[in-house]
Amino acid sequence: MAKKLTRKEKIALQQNEQQSENPIEKKVSPKKIVENKTLLNNLTLLLGILAFFLYANTLNHQYALDDYSVIKENTITKKGFDGLKEIFTTTYRTGYIADDKDLYRPLSKAMFAVEWGIWGEKPFYSHLINVLFYSFTAMLLFVTLHLYFKNLLLSFVSVLLFVFHPLHTEVVANIKSRDEIMCLFLFVAALYFVYRYLNENKITWLLPAVVLYFFSLMSKESAITFIAIVPLTIYFFTDKPTEKNVMATVAFILPAGIFMFIRSKFIEPAGLVAVADNMLSSLPAAEQKATAVYILGKYLLLHIFPHPLVSDYSFRQIQVVTYSDWKFLVSALVFLAMLYFAVKTLKQKNPIGFGILFFFITASVASNIFRIIGTSFGERLMYAPSLGICIALAALAAHFLSSENIRANTISDFLKLNIKVFAPVTVLLTLFSFKTLTRNADWYDNISLYSTDVELSPNSTRTHFYLGNHLSQDEYLNTIDEKDKPAILDSALKELKRSVEILPSFGDAWQQIGKVLLTKANKSKAEKDTVAMTKLYREAEDAYKKALAINPQHAMYNNNYGNVLFNMGRLGEAEKCFSTAVKYNPIYAHAYNNLACVYGTYGEIFKSQNKKDDAVKNFNSAIFYFKKAAEVDPSYISTYKFISITYQSLGDGNNAKIYMDKYKAAGGM
Repeated sequence: MAKKLTRKEKIALQQNEQQSENPIEKKVSPKKIVENKTLLNNLTLLLGILAFFLYANTLNHQYALDDYSVIKENTITKKGFDGLKEIFTTTYRTGYIADDKDLYRPLSKAMFAVEWGIWGEKPFYSHLINVLFYSFTAMLLFVTLHLYFKNLLLSFVSVLLFVFHPLHTEVVANIKSRDEIMCLFLFVAALYFVYRYLNENKITWLLPAVVLYFFSLMSKESAITFIAIVPLTIYFFTDKPTEKNVMATVAFILPAGIFMFIRSKFIEPAGLVAVADNMLSSLPAAEQKATAVYILGKYLLLHIFPHPLVSDYSFRQIQVVTYSDWKFLVSALVFLAMLYFAVKTLKQKNPIGFGILFFFITASVASNIFRIIGTSFGERLMYAPSLGICIALAALAAHFLSSENIRANTISDFLKLNIKVFAPVTVLLTLFSFKTLTRNADWYDNISLYSTDVELSPNSTRTHFYLGNHLSQDEYLNTIDEKDKPAILDSALKELKRSVEILPSFGDAWQQIGKVLLTKANKSKAEKDTVAMTKLYREAEDAYKKALAINPQHAMYNNNYGNVLFNMGRLGEAEKCFSTAVKYNPIYAHAYNNLACVYGTYGEIFKSQNKKDDAVKNFNSAIFYFKKAAEVDPSYISTYKFISITYQSLGDGNNAKIYMDKYKAAGGM
């Protein structure tokens, strides 16, 4: 007859059976561990709630920064559901006046098109989806990591640090960075199904894993690095045979190959990256590599001390260094030490080493060490790599601070039993949350972001350009009292001139200087100040000539230079500029509209000279190009009004009424 256990002995036996693994142990025990499902579910929900409320103050934000090129000013995105086919057969920023040729991220852009198709220009819903998917990522990440780690403390603290890290503010607060969010979310989902395959020995579980990974790649190309994360995770946190690891890894190579094939059909070989975008592009090889290592060191430092956070670190905010510079040497030594530790402890399957390797693998494509990319530095690029650092820090804390890992029944018990870990972690999270919440506020809109970042990154040519560009946009000026506009334009001009002082070859800044001068010239024209008007037109023309000397094939430069020439009455030269603009960007609505205005003006001139045939020919050309503008950008409703006016000039009252009705129905006044 078995001896009856006392209550104390029963509790001791239960604790012993449910004891979790030490996070630094060499191997995860193959013994099945009885989980407290209620605690796991509660911790999962807690992480989701924390992630959501940490970024809830972004829900009423407007569009900012890259949201304009991918959403608000992208004619394809604004087609809504009608633009979906085009999105999957063109590059990422196609539909914007300045197109990229080597980015292919159709899934995230398709989400924006669907959102626009349902809600229109209402950024609240897009911000909400960003925050929701960030919350979903936190929950799915915890569930998946816990399956592999078999350690509640390590899994929870890793995700907790990831959720609260201020380095993610750009990703969540900037709608465009949905590509980063979806890329990681879909990969983690794929990794979850890999676990199901490994533990249930059913190859069918690899199918959803492969599909989800393909969608991850369609969100952002950097998901290609996750191929290496799959075998790394299996090796570190399971005892599965090598054959199963190889099978899972090979399965991920298939969708990567399909993606690269599809991508190759729509992209063009990347040309020379502009210095304004990536300061490394013009450096000699030695300085380029040394500075890239130093920049990676700055990334690592921001993981430990995330201040200041800035949307732009372009030329010359980051110092160029050589192999003998202490900034390079310190960065290189730290990285070598990290890699030495990771390699040395590889056989022991140390989670700290896993986190280090995860960081280096996922950061490789953004590091500029192996290939120059479109930017020298961007906090958003560390979204996935930061998970590796968070895992390493959590494992380090668990190793030195954790007490007995007794399985708890409630969140309160779990926190109390690991108070040595959660006491310092709570202090860190408090600081992180303060930084996150305050930085979120900076991302409210462009004026808020640029005004802040020009102070934080004063040597960056782009921060000054961004602020000056936004201050001089009609959309912003229309919100300003008429009496204040001259001062605002002067401020814009000051910022833009500072931008070209830092980088004289910055064409975007020169063209915007020309645009500001044109605005000031037209005001002088309205005030009949001929002397000031003539001077400003000439200065505007000089600015555009400098921009076009830098990039003569830039559609926007040609279009805006054409505006200057048109206002100066040089119609033939203006027509040539507008024609060049649509040649280099066939979906440039404003350029088509401007070209139509030239023909409309010709028509009026010939009409006044009683040259009826010439007038009709030019009016018809004007109508053709106005319609073309409306075709490529349906939201460009003013074209309907201009079409109506042109038909009126032709004496066609019926069509004039039809298009005026269209204009009013679309919201025109």
